[in-house]
Amino acid sequence: MRPDDRDRLLEILRRRSVRFGKFTLTSGGTSDVYVDVRLTTLSSEGAGRIGRVLLDAMDRAGLSPAAVGGMESGAIALASAAAIAAAEQGRTIEGFFVRKTPREHGRRKRIEGLENPAGTAVILEDTATTGASTLTAVEAAREAGFEVIGAVALVDRETGARESLAAAGVTLHSVFTLTDLTAPRGD
Repeated sequence: MRPDDRDRLLEILRRRSVRFGKFTLTSGGTSDVYVDVRLTTLSSEGAGRIGRVLLDAMDRAGLSPAAVGGMESGAIALASAAAIAAAEQGRTIEGFFVRKTPREHGRRKRIEGLENPAGTAVILEDTATTGASTLTAVEAAREAGFEVIGAVALVDRETGARESLAAAGVTLHSVFTLTDLTAPRGD
């Protein structure tokens, strides 16, 4: 990770991805803050940093997975960024994503990106709220043959995801919290 990656990524997320107003979340809850991480993950200024920061978060947590992935569509860019960052460091980490429902044509796969899912995996989440979508990805990854060794959220909204995942035997690590993204800026 480059020395300023985390700080710059926080700045980019604040500028590009945080919105204030009245929002209904995927979980069904409501919030005065919406975090659309895709506005950062799919940007040229955010994508590379995200990959490096996710790898750093996994390293700090002692997670050394063979693969990273999560639910479509949020985790696709995260897994791609992490796989690219790993390759740039001379490491091998495969990326995958979990379909909400298996395709009804072709090979009817639920896990995409890997021919034979196996080994250790870390589940990636763009924004963790209740942990429900992360748990869905954990279950699908386990069913496919992965040993899920942890989960990493780019942003933890601090609204129960960590506890929900812990109850399922998965530790959630986060790069940022909603508090980080909404705290008054020092400028």
